[in-house]
Amino acid sequence: DHFETGDRQVVEGYLREGSVEHRWNEDGSLWTSQVRPAAIDHPASGETVWFNQADLWHWSALGARGASLLRLLGAERLPTNACYGDGEPIPVEHMDATRETRRRESVAFAWRAGDLLVLDNHLVAHGRRPFTGPRRILVAMA
Repeated sequence: DHFETGDRQVVEGYLREGSVEHRWNEDGSLWTSQVRPAAIDHPASGETVWFNQADLWHWSALGARGASLLRLLGAERLPTNACYGDGEPIPVEHMDATRETRRRESVAFAWRAGDLLVLDNHLVAHGRRPFTGPRRILVAMA
């Protein structure tokens, strides 16, 4: 479903092209793993910038549910997780510090009808907070 195809060969080709380690589990589920840098050089300025979402993928982002999943499934069978590039677990305290830094540095604003937001995906982590009420969001990425 995630890859919008039922053809395993198409999925495997996509994963090979992206240098994604993968294997099919006995139950038919798919396990994937990627080693990616924590920081990259900005394509225009050359400045080294933090460019990852380890704090969102790490099991601790799910709070008590993540800890329960870790106990029940073990690290290898978690639906999502992040670790250091050498495979060592990232301590929860490090992820908590990362999430706290993101929270402290975040900027929130009240949207108004007609607002337009343009951002540099290399320089700005972006997300959303819970919202209720009518709204219409149009997104374009280039």
